[in-house]
Amino acid sequence: MQGPSNLEDPNIESMLRYPNPVQGEVAKLEFYLKKTEWLSFSLLDLNGKQVKLLGEDRVKAGKNVLSFSTSTLAEGTYVITVKDAENKIRYNEKLLVLP
Repeated sequence: MQGPSNLEDPNIESMLRYPNPVQGEVAKLEFYLKKTEWLSFSLLDLNGKQVKLLGEDRVKAGKNVLSFSTSTLAEGTYVITVKDAENKIRYNEKLLVLP
């Protein structure tokens, strides 16, 4: 598991993405929230264009795991972005997808 290098959010205790690099079908984002809140999860290319909306919902406090398929993605580097209800970026980290 790899942890984030840029997580400075008082409500998010930890955010792990794995595997990284991902080779195969599924990647996971595991995180712990101190309180319930609405979040949006997206996968962006390196130009900032959204490639895939991974989900958006009211997320419960405590441990959460978001699993998503990488089978339709081309080989390359992507950015996992988490935004709150005010569209503020809460987490931003690269994910490498291998063939």
